[in-house]
This record gives sequence, structure tokens and C-alpha cells, in this order.
Amino acid sequence: MGSSNSSPTPPSPRKKVEGKKNDILNSYQKSIVRNAWRHMSQKGPSNCGSTITRRMMARKSTIGDVLDRSTLDYHNIQIVEFLQKVMQSLDEPDKISKMCQEIGQLHAKYRRSKGMKIDYWDKLGEAITETIREYQGWKIHRESLRAATVLVSYVVDQLRFGYSRGLHVQGSRDTKEEEDEE
Repeated sequence: MGSSNSSPTPPSPRKKVEGKKNDILNSYQKSIVRNAWRHMSQKGPSNCGSTITRRMMARKSTIGDVLDRSTLDYHNIQIVEFLQKVMQSLDEPDKISKMCQEIGQLHAKYRRSKGMKIDYWDKLGEAITETIREYQGWKIHRESLRAATVLVSYVVDQLRFGYSRGLHVQGSRDTKEEEDEE
């Protein structure tokens, strides 16, 4: 099992291109995903964020407990800004990994205070994928759906890893605090 100080290993980018850095998507897939994102953001970025948030809450009603009504607009905007940063960083998978892991780790504190669960990241991924399908009209280009699915899966894996790492750090901190109290 390993020591209590060991931390999970982060998932790596899915594809390796010979002679190049690890890429999540190939250049063609990056191009079509970027085009899909441009199309989505023309329809109103905040609308895109609210669609994703609404779908997450429909899939798992307890997500509404984590996303207070007072923070919904904030989360809608944050989701869109996050996706925009992912699109801008498609050529830098390490940057995407770091960003996702930081966000996941920051959300670990909501497990105890608001009941957030690791599977909420999966619901986010499903909601993003469904929203992309709706906005893009995937009958036009099936490769777009495949590329978006690979990218969203990678992003969710990284978010989950960061969240798990955050829980691990909190658990270590909680254990230390308990020892200090004795």
C-alpha cells in the first residue's frame, strides 16, 4: 500500500508524438476543437457556462449544495474562462495539467464544508461534452466529437487528480493537527 505520505501519480497526456512533447490532441484535432470553441463562444460565453452548470445540477442534484445559488453566475463565468484557457494552452499540455490540478486541489476544501465528491468532476465532464455536442451540431464532423471527448477526459482526469491530492494534503494536515492536540 505505501506510506501515508505518498501522493497519487498524475495522469499523463494520452498521446505521444514521436520526437515531440506529449500532446493531448494532434494538430488537426486541435484545429477543429478551436473552431468548435469559437463557434460556441459566438453564441454567448456566459450562456455556455450556464448551460454546463445547469446540466451538472440536473445530473446530480447534490451539486446544487456545493454551487450555492449566490455563486452560480460566478461559476458560469469561471467555467467559460477555464475552458478558454484550456483552448489557449492546447499546445502546452503541461500548462493544462498544472491549471487543472490546481483547480482540483483548491476544491478539495469543499468536501468537508459542502459535501463535494470526486465524481462531481465526472458530471462536469459529461455536461461539457453534452454542451459541446449541442452547440456544434456534431453530424457535421465526427472527428470534432472524438477530439472534444479526448480533451474533456484529459481535463477531468487532471481535475480529479488535483482534487485527490488536495484531499491527501488535507488528511495529512488533519492528522498532524490531531497529533499536536494530544
